[in-house]
Amino acid sequence: MFNISYESEHENKIPIQPHSKIRGQGNSDSPNIFFCKSKGSILVVDDTPNNLQLLFKYLKDAGYKVLVAQDGTKALKIAKAVNPNLILLDIMMSGIDGFETCRQLKTNPDTQSIPIIFMTALTETKTKVKGFDLGAVDYITKPINRDELLARIHTHLTVQILYQRLVKVAQQKQLLFEISDCIRQSLELNLIFQTATEEILKVLKCDRLVLTSLSNENIFIEAQSVSNDEVEQLPKKIELDYCCSSQEEYQDYRQGKVRLIENTNKNINNVDSDIQVIQAKLIVPILLKENTAKANKFYPLWGWLIADQYCPRQWQSEEIELCRNITAQLAIAIEQGLLYQQVKQSNEQLQKSNKQLKLTNQRLQQLALLDPLTQIFNRRYFDRQLNLEWRRLKRNEPSSLSLIMCDVDCFKIYNDTYGHQQGDKCLKQIANALANVIKRPADILARYGGEEFIIALPHTPQTGAIKLAESMRVAVKNLNIPHANSTVDSVVTISLGVAHAISDSKNHPALLVEAADQALYLAKSRGRDCLAVYPGDISQSKQSQANEIEWINRIQEALAKNLFSLYAQPITSLEPNDDQQRFEILLRLTDEDDRVIPPNVFLDIATRNSLMPDIDTWVVDNLLKTLAESNSKNWQNHHFSINLSGASLNSKSFLDSLSQKLTDYHLPSRLFCFEITETVAISNLAKVSNFINSLKTLGCSFALDDFGKGMSSLSYLKNLPIDYLKIDGSFITELNHDKASKVMVEAINHIAEGIGLKTVAEFVENQAILDTVRDLKVDYAQGYHLGRPEKLANILG
Repeated sequence: MFNISYESEHENKIPIQPHSKIRGQGNSDSPNIFFCKSKGSILVVDDTPNNLQLLFKYLKDAGYKVLVAQDGTKALKIAKAVNPNLILLDIMMSGIDGFETCRQLKTNPDTQSIPIIFMTALTETKTKVKGFDLGAVDYITKPINRDELLARIHTHLTVQILYQRLVKVAQQKQLLFEISDCIRQSLELNLIFQTATEEILKVLKCDRLVLTSLSNENIFIEAQSVSNDEVEQLPKKIELDYCCSSQEEYQDYRQGKVRLIENTNKNINNVDSDIQVIQAKLIVPILLKENTAKANKFYPLWGWLIADQYCPRQWQSEEIELCRNITAQLAIAIEQGLLYQQVKQSNEQLQKSNKQLKLTNQRLQQLALLDPLTQIFNRRYFDRQLNLEWRRLKRNEPSSLSLIMCDVDCFKIYNDTYGHQQGDKCLKQIANALANVIKRPADILARYGGEEFIIALPHTPQTGAIKLAESMRVAVKNLNIPHANSTVDSVVTISLGVAHAISDSKNHPALLVEAADQALYLAKSRGRDCLAVYPGDISQSKQSQANEIEWINRIQEALAKNLFSLYAQPITSLEPNDDQQRFEILLRLTDEDDRVIPPNVFLDIATRNSLMPDIDTWVVDNLLKTLAESNSKNWQNHHFSINLSGASLNSKSFLDSLSQKLTDYHLPSRLFCFEITETVAISNLAKVSNFINSLKTLGCSFALDDFGKGMSSLSYLKNLPIDYLKIDGSFITELNHDKASKVMVEAINHIAEGIGLKTVAEFVENQAILDTVRDLKVDYAQGYHLGRPEKLANILG
């Protein structure tokens, strides 16, 4: 024990070894306290190991702590246990999918505040709307782009950190306010002390909070609060060693220094067994100014504010500062003569802080509603305002509301050609051009997706919306942003969809968005760089959605129950000595009335809903199985063409699986020719070339289907390792009636001959067309005149 003096600055000091991991913090002359800060933790949820591995590398390299889960159930457990800063969540997963996982996360109080970004290959509006309705903050489209991923994560973590800081600051300010208010309203110190300990305990989230006074070298507990019943309360009187074990420490306290004990399992003091297991302690002195001021402004030590923790902990600078502020308030309560003046100053500071907090909140809200790249409104703001505008128009008097949805044509090709930085610059220019076309303050422009923009036009009839949409198309084209590899034009263009409705109870704004999206899809199907208008009432889009859902179910049922069948149509050689039997494999579906449904009825729906890889897999599996089980033992004179979708060509797993199957069935690989459309080939030239080369090494051949349809450049043919060009049927059917079509066919055949490719004429429907095709020296012909599609089993016998 040592002597305490309230009057002399020069007491004898007793030497003592410092506690393990004890750090001091005073005023400007105190040592600094540094804390380790990381960029944060991210939980990645995806049932595809390759995706997890790639995302893990991206995030780890960027400095994040990465947690992974391969299904929704594990994700829920990890999120509750670890509470990561952000979750990347795949939508399409086995077990509970991403939507259900998100819903459960957002309904759990422990995880509902974690921001969730969906990862998906589904780009439909309804998918995005559903994700945002469930509480997701954003989505990112597969395949994942690293720079976009990190940018989105950085944005949302920044928003989350700002929000958490604001909440923490608000809690601290509120605590200071409540203690100050208690002091103003009551001079009863016991009430003030007990209120202070209870509220500080909540904010610090420690195990025990004690407010003590010092008298005659003993410590008296004035008030204390504990986190739960298992934490033992201290007796009314305890030894001085509990918080002050040396003369040196006592002098430090008198100078206002804070003592920190962190992360130690050593015996801190000799009070009782309960205190032996305390691993972290924060001790803040309470200093009072004596009534009779002395020349050196001596501040006697009245007591301490002490926070105890039974697990390792590092005390944050904000927590230390909060406790300093609180002890200052408590000193004011004790020094009754200074109460009024100190409380007034605190209130002024509080008002200033509240004003700053309000300004910060406004800025935070603004950031949350703006697209960080283009600085126009984001999807969340647009959806909210569209619903508000709809209700306003419906409440006052049903009125016209038009919507324009636009999409940058071939933007993926643009990014692949010029890089993502130029892609970002391009989007900024387009956003600015669209904003300049809009004149009315009530009109709302927002970035709705990666390269999608949407505009709401209140009190605007359909004719006005069409006129504005055309102005937007022209404005973007007039930017003259070069796009050398576009399949549409040599400059960047946009496609637009227009929808219009009356804001009444019959309709709903979500139907209007769906109708505009369908109109946009129609514009793309017409060749892009144009606009299309949704025909009829938007309520029809609801029926269209139901129709699509029904077809999705039918396709999935057909895959599961083997309801598809393979047909084959002959491809005839126009060389007299070629006796090979060539066929194109076609897909058909039989309905409940045993009627054959052609693929054009359902393939677009399958494409939009990512079902094409499953269909392609079914076709390949059943063709190989049928050929392997056929009685034909010699396949020397046979050749089968199989159509592949863009989704399959972009899938590494599909390529690996197909290569393995071709090997396992022991069929000659030269039997097979895979057909890909010109549009798919151009959209991802590098991946398609790799796919073709991989299978050509096995002996397969490739054909470019629908050649000439929408073609804008022939340069890619030099690097695309194909064997056949299938001339689009629209040229063949008009061959004998349209001079331009005949010239085009002749030119295509001449180009193919020059670079060593064979040509196939589709849609040969009569003898006259066949004769012309033969005269033009096309190599092969296909059409009803030469043979209609038949069941493959019948052809093979």
